[in-house]
Amino acid sequence: MAGRRQGIREELLRENLDKLEALLPELTPDVSKMRAADWAKLAKDVNQVALMLVTIKTSYPGANVGKIVAKAPKLLLKSPEALRSDAEVVRRVLAAAPNPDAIVEEVPYLMEPSALAQSLSNVARWYNTKDPVAMIAKNPKLLLNVEEADLEADPLYGLSLNLSTIDTWDFGQQTQLQQPAQPTAAPLAAC
Repeated sequence: MAGRRQGIREELLRENLDKLEALLPELTPDVSKMRAADWAKLAKDVNQVALMLVTIKTSYPGANVGKIVAKAPKLLLKSPEALRSDAEVVRRVLAAAPNPDAIVEEVPYLMEPSALAQSLSNVARWYNTKDPVAMIAKNPKLLLNVEEADLEADPLYGLSLNLSTIDTWDFGQQTQLQQPAQPTAAPLAAC
């Protein structure tokens, strides 16, 4: 059904899905990770998928592409240009981490600059740290404990985030700006 909507015959769809799986075993269709229609889009152009796998590998050379794609197959639906552009921002933001590719491999949704910005902002706030990059570099899985819905339910989600400048953020200053000023005691008047 999904193949017909994409204008691809069922037998060609099955053949191309087999090619995808041969290209990378982690590309076995799984509707719990991506809609059937999106799997059909991928199956429509196996060469584009191969190009995206190469783009991911060249953008994050130290990462296991299979692990990334197994966790986030929707990345393959992006254009190579968009993925490369996002990777430039992500690599700049995570430059202080000893192995940014390991972070991305563990938590592929961080390949999206807006998700990375929100996650770093949340880590800075939740863990009261001025260096959230160091924190996630030590344990990228701590971000997996927070579902996307939880992030969006956060009352501060998306507030005061200038995503166009994420790679120049000073997370310590961001944290300081979000904390209310502490009242100071007025000096006692002399009697």
